[in-house]
Amino acid sequence: MSGSELTLGAVPAHLEEEEREIAAQAEATRGRIAELTARLEEFDRVAEEIRITGKSLLARPDPLRWTMRFFPASRMTMAGGTSDVPCPRAWCGRRER
Repeated sequence: MSGSELTLGAVPAHLEEEEREIAAQAEATRGRIAELTARLEEFDRVAEEIRITGKSLLARPDPLRWTMRFFPASRMTMAGGTSDVPCPRAWCGRRER
């Protein structure tokens, strides 16, 4: 009989030890799966927030375009002071004569 052979009485004890080791590995694996699942859910949540933010930004009108359309002085400023839009006295800080 070699050293790796078990006697009939030692088999149940060996099987119990193997069962405990496998159960411990299974529990550790379940813990790791729970940890990875939580990380995956967080990534999904952040991705959804980014998607919603992107949609919200795309749905909004361009603030620069809105400013340029409704405030003629801003068109003049953006054009470097050369615009066909007259500058109202109150906005330019000077009086027209």
